[in-house]
Amino acid sequence: MDDNKYYHDMDRMLSEADLARERRRKLHKRNRIIAWISFIGMIAFLFVGGFFLVKALGGSLKLPHVDLKTMFAGSAPTQTTVSASVSAEPEKPDIVEDLTNDEQDIVVEPAEPETHEPTEQELFDAAVEAYIQAMPVDDRVAGLFIVSPEQITGVDTAVRAGEGTKAALDKYAVGGIIYSDKNMVDSEQFKTMLSKTAEMSRYPIFLAVDEETGHGVMAGKFKLTETVSQGETGKTADPERAYTEENRLAMYLKEYGINLNFGLSADVLTDPENAPAADRTFGSDPAVVGQMTALSVRALKDNGITAALKFFPGEGGVTGDTSQGLVTTQRTLEEMKECEFKSFAAGIDAGADMLLVSHIFAPNVTSDAEQCSRSKNLLTDILRMEYGYDDLIIITDALNKAAISEYYDSAETVITSLKAGADMVMLPENFEEAYNGVSDAIKSGVVSIDRVNASLKRIYKVKLRGKSPAEVYAMAGITPPDVSGNNQ
Repeated sequence: MDDNKYYHDMDRMLSEADLARERRRKLHKRNRIIAWISFIGMIAFLFVGGFFLVKALGGSLKLPHVDLKTMFAGSAPTQTTVSASVSAEPEKPDIVEDLTNDEQDIVVEPAEPETHEPTEQELFDAAVEAYIQAMPVDDRVAGLFIVSPEQITGVDTAVRAGEGTKAALDKYAVGGIIYSDKNMVDSEQFKTMLSKTAEMSRYPIFLAVDEETGHGVMAGKFKLTETVSQGETGKTADPERAYTEENRLAMYLKEYGINLNFGLSADVLTDPENAPAADRTFGSDPAVVGQMTALSVRALKDNGITAALKFFPGEGGVTGDTSQGLVTTQRTLEEMKECEFKSFAAGIDAGADMLLVSHIFAPNVTSDAEQCSRSKNLLTDILRMEYGYDDLIIITDALNKAAISEYYDSAETVITSLKAGADMVMLPENFEEAYNGVSDAIKSGVVSIDRVNASLKRIYKVKLRGKSPAEVYAMAGITPPDVSGNNQ
């Protein structure tokens, strides 16, 4: 054997053995590293899981203190005195045993919601809201208007309710119609006209007049017993006289089918030289005026007539007439609160459902440059917010009066009044222009449908008064909800 070849082969074999050992050493080292990484990952997983477990169990278990420094140094972790040890295969706390011991579980039941049987008023209000939601939007818009029969039929003088009236009411479901002396030919004609109009309307409708005691037209037209004016009644200083006179008027309004009267003034005569108001108010003492206004409201309500008080905030201190042009009062808010507001409040407290707002300028009351019927400060900030008259129907005076019609177009003035807080508008100069203007304002978001719905809720709570919730749902064609708690 060649010695050189022998030693060469031996050297080669030893080298290959060394390489194999080196590969095994590196592989072993890598496996140890992987094992330690796995072990550390498992410990971290148990540590985090244990933390959330303890938190879930209200802290009833203690987590082991793991010495991470020792762990990473390669020695077994140490721990304080705990109920569970940590090792390569950590023991799990016997949670099942803990939960099945003899201790009584503490169970926190959710608080029972406070419930009560809905009141009749709450059921009625819900039915009214459902009734309004069932209306097409066009009908909701029309429901904000009180107009003359001529404005929707297009005739010069309406004296009967025929096919033209039916077609008009089908197209424009107006909230009310106000009649004047030209619509009154004779007793039977007027009764028939009103009863047919009510039958033709798809919704309950206000049939209105502006009939004042002592200054009305119906008594003369139909040869009814005359009544005494508010001015003459006030001079008697007998509050019961106010009830007697208004009751006489209300009885024949009811007979003819009228359900809304704009003829009751709650104005206080603050200017004795005020000729327009001198005989149309109960006087200059706000306490007496308030008392007589309240009794007059009661008389109307006793006959099923909705009472509208005029002319808020008060025209007893002006000498002009808004039918002829612009009128201004310099009375302050403080003065009116101590005088005119008290008589109007007495009427509202007695049950007046509607307040007619004047077109006068009252800058020291409204604190803005708007006429009262267009002033948000007056209609919303004072009446709604300060005085809390949330259910009161606020309606503008006739918008065809010169104080408005000579300065604003019909659409603009109606939209402004609605945005200010009015619920209804009366006699716009051009009804179709006003109606279309409001419809467009709703579509464009200038007037929200929620704003319209809020006004309609006030209106229909009056129109549907006396009906049961079930009747209201039936009128709307809606199945009443189950309020017994048995809904599936």
